[in-house]
Order: sequence, then C-alpha cells, then structure tokens
Amino acid sequence: MKKAVGYIRVSTSGQEEKTSPEVQKDVVKENIKAIGYKFIRFYDDAKRSASGYTSKRTNFNQMIEDARQGKFNAIFVTDLSRFGRDHKIRMKNLWFLDEIGVEVWKGSTKVDLNDPKTYLLESIDAYADSEKKKEEVSKSKTSKKFNATMGIPQNRAPFGYRNKKRVIPSIGREVAIFEIVEHEKEIVEKIFKRRAKNESKYYIAKDMNLGLVKVSRILKNKTYCGYFYWQGKWHEAHPECIPKIISEEVWEKVNKDE
Repeated sequence: MKKAVGYIRVSTSGQEEKTSPEVQKDVVKENIKAIGYKFIRFYDDAKRSASGYTSKRTNFNQMIEDARQGKFNAIFVTDLSRFGRDHKIRMKNLWFLDEIGVEVWKGSTKVDLNDPKTYLLESIDAYADSEKKKEEVSKSKTSKKFNATMGIPQNRAPFGYRNKKRVIPSIGREVAIFEIVEHEKEIVEKIFKRRAKNESKYYIAKDMNLGLVKVSRILKNKTYCGYFYWQGKWHEAHPECIPKIISEEVWEKVNKDE
C-alpha cells in the first residue's frame, strides 16, 4: 500500500471557511482513504504565517526533503495554490516530485505533468495565481502607505499597549490602533520618570525587577509620545490611534545624551 501525506497552508488573504486548516485536513484524509493509500501525516504551515509566494515555509521544505528520502509515495492537497503562488517555484517543485516518483494529488485528481493538457492547464493556473498575488501585494503596499500618511500605525504595539481595531470618526472607518494597557502604562511612566531624574538604567531595571534590555528599549521607543515606526523612520500618529503615555519633552530629555 502506498504511503501518503497531506500539506496544509492558508493564505493571509483567504481565511474563509472553505480554506481553513480543519476543512483542508478533513478533505485530504477523505481523498487519501478513497484512493486506497495509507495516511502517514500532515505537513502543516497554517500556523506559521507561511507565504505561498516565497520558499520560506518550514514544513513545506521539510516535506520536500522527506520526499527526496523516500519516506512516502504521494502528497495530497486541496488545491495546488498550497504548493506556492509563485509559478516558477510551484512548477519547479512539481517537476522535482515527478522526477523522484512522488505523486501529487489535487483533491481526488492525480496531477500528471507528462500529460500535455494537464501541464498546460497547471502552468496557466500557476501563472495566474502568481500574477494575482503580485496584485495583492501591490495593493497592500499602497494601502499601508496611505494609512501611514493618515497616522495609522503599521507595526505591532509595544509594551504598554495592545493592538486593537476601532472606528475613528475623524478618519471615517475602522482602523488599527494601540490601546493602552493600564498596568503596563504605569510601569512605562515610572521608568521615564526615574530616568528623567538621572537614575541609571541599570539601577532602574534592578530595582523594578526588569531586564536592562527591556528598560533600554522602552526608553528608546518614541511610540510612548505618539509616534509609530515604519519603513525605517518614526511617523507621527493620529492622536486617536496612539494615545500618549509620556510627553515628547520627557522623551527628548531622557534621550538627549544617548
């Protein structure tokens, strides 16, 4: 009996029910059973923010290596977009698996690249998927640039805040904001207050039972006076997107000699 594995991945833009990891796993197992192969395991990149547009997919790369070593005979996916959305990477991997004798099944259909019609259709699908992803990336970059000019933070919230989404009337829609975490805010305020009195970062860290690196990072972070960091520089945030924890004057004071 041939041994089969399943590969699972979700796209960052396609979290709908039909592509969820649970649904993919159920479908893959059903197809393997229907074909009469023995299910071995899943290679799951669904929780690793693995982009199908790059080769940086830990479990996918491990699956290809295990295929090279002959650990299984077939790979099942719900759709070949799981194999990657760059057409060159996808077709390269499909041809490699064909050369070493590992079958690839899309749903309940075996992908036979030696069939001219199948090869043509899969090549067209791979190219179309690649172009669609390029368009999505371009739109995302344009959207992020526009949001940044509006003062909407584009990065993750640092200590003292949490990431949230909220409708901001002056912007007219729901946007990403940093919401203050009160008990963390108090710690940030104490650190800046003590440093403004010329207490050493080492003593502050030791006395407050915090790491020196953490204290140093907090003191260097301009987010606390209403800025966000994006594309290598600080941008002034919309006041309703990042509420200030300290004044800009205090931040400048503790960083003037750094």
